[in-house]
Amino acid sequence: SLDRVNLGQQRAVPLAPILRENTCLRSLVLSRAQLDDESVASLALALHSNSTLTQLDLSCNQLPDSAAQQLGQALSC
Repeated sequence: SLDRVNLGQQRAVPLAPILRENTCLRSLVLSRAQLDDESVASLALALHSNSTLTQLDLSCNQLPDSAAQQLGQALSC
C-alpha cells in the first residue's frame, strides 16, 4: 500500500515498469498519492500489459476526466 504517499510525477513514473513486469502483486493502493496526468498516463500504459493486478485503489487523487479515461481504456483491453 502506498496510501497517502506523495508520489506525484517523479515517483509514480518509475513505478510503471515495475507494474508492467509484475507477476505477484494482486492489489495496489495509491489513494491520496497526489497523482498527476503524466503519472496516470504511465501507470495506464503499464496496466495495459499487466494481467496479475486485480485491485487498484486510486481514490482521493482528484484525477481529471482525461486520466480516468486513459485508465478505463487501459483496463478494458
